[in-house]
Amino acid sequence: MVSKNQVHFLVLFFLLCTVSMKAEQKKLSELVSSTATKAFQDFMKSDIDTLVIDKKKTPWIFGPITLKSVHHKVILFEFGVEIVAKKNAFPRKTDALWKFLDCKNITIKGNHSILRMNKDEYTDGEWRHVIRLRGCENISISNLTLRDSGGDGIAIGRSKKVWFSKNIHLDNLQCINNRRQGISITSAEDVWVNNSCFADTIGTAPGAGVDIEPNVPEERIVNVNFNNCIFKNNYNVGINVGLPKLLSSSEKVSIKFENCTLENNFSEKNTKIPSEIRIRSHKTDPVKGTVVFKGCTIKNSKWRMLYARKNAEGFKVSFEDFRAEAVCSSPDSGAVIYLEVPHYSEDSNLGGYHFSNVTIDYTTDKPIFMVRGSKRNPLNRLENLSGEIVVTNPNPAVKPEIQYIGYVPLMDENVSLKIEKKN
Repeated sequence: MVSKNQVHFLVLFFLLCTVSMKAEQKKLSELVSSTATKAFQDFMKSDIDTLVIDKKKTPWIFGPITLKSVHHKVILFEFGVEIVAKKNAFPRKTDALWKFLDCKNITIKGNHSILRMNKDEYTDGEWRHVIRLRGCENISISNLTLRDSGGDGIAIGRSKKVWFSKNIHLDNLQCINNRRQGISITSAEDVWVNNSCFADTIGTAPGAGVDIEPNVPEERIVNVNFNNCIFKNNYNVGINVGLPKLLSSSEKVSIKFENCTLENNFSEKNTKIPSEIRIRSHKTDPVKGTVVFKGCTIKNSKWRMLYARKNAEGFKVSFEDFRAEAVCSSPDSGAVIYLEVPHYSEDSNLGGYHFSNVTIDYTTDKPIFMVRGSKRNPLNRLENLSGEIVVTNPNPAVKPEIQYIGYVPLMDENVSLKIEKKN
């Protein structure tokens, strides 16, 4: 029997009557499938706290849903449920399959189910996400595949009322074949993303596995964590930490990637600078804080490990217990680690990196570490670069040193990086 605080998805159509759940599933499945969007919205407006989305022979069909200020709800999927976006039902670029605005205390347990959109329809814009969280707090989402969107598998950011989402837990998500990003985070505090995969992103820029990129200085990226995640086969980089909009007056950033794997990111058709990881700061007034890569691995990549344009005055970046295997296999890859002058017109300093127990294994003749300045001489100095990198490469053309373009390292400050090369 259906309890007072738990309603079966099909029973919503019968005004949440207390009836045999099994009998009502069988009887009403085809009838309710055409009104799934309304039934879902009715549940979220009700005082019932738990919804079970049952598995049926055909997928549930949903139109765009926006939920405002909904609190204390649990959504449980039966094993293997599939929800599909209704065709031609997402005309607005800002539509999403499930959009949560200023919601709190929401738990979604997917039980290996799928939320799928119709990517081929969405030829304009970069949104139409599968799940969008704006100004939300205490949200837990687990065991779901989010795929084929016009934007991101999941997007996390602020609302008009609240400047950031907070306390977001994502576990075992598969964000596959989305148009813009596997996941985007523009403004958030206390985020944990665990045991998830972000793959096959392609369609519109940026096209990354994850893009952490605030839009204005008032947004924040505080205590954002990715653990045991995979970023692979994305059109652009696997990990993009894009912080040029945050300033020294912004909240300090704290980002950590631990035990994550990057593989075969960045398409040969992409005209941007190729890399597995990209990091950027504001050119002259960067935000403070830390970005940490610990226990991560890059493997089977045609391109470089890192491309960065980061002012030394801002946040610090560390690579700890980090391994890059079989990188730079393309003749067009460039140096394994490539640091570029933050600003081509105004004076700036480049640096703020520490490498601890970092190993790189590759066979091509690409440089290990390159610092690029400019003929205009806006790069004052390279500073605060430390640690040790061990490289295995049999090619005699590869030298265990920092190489420079358009910059003479006479003004280097606190540069103690050691590079050891093994054949």
